[in-house]
Amino acid sequence: MASQQPFAVDTLSFFEWTQWIMLPRFEALIEQQAPLPGNCNIAPMTETVVQQEGIDGEQLIALFHRLDQTLNGTH
Repeated sequence: MASQQPFAVDTLSFFEWTQWIMLPRFEALIEQQAPLPGNCNIAPMTETVVQQEGIDGEQLIALFHRLDQTLNGTH
């Protein structure tokens, strides 16, 4: 977990990062009633990974777009 790269790309897959870093961090913030990030742009990374992996990820991409919009206050 000492990675200095965005999304820990040098040590984790995007999906591992989402499962083991992003979601637990968001959960901890919510439990502490701390503010969530005010600027989130994870959907483009999701799109890139889905395309690279050749998987059907349209629903996943849509969810991350909603997350970005909600956290950015554009939803």
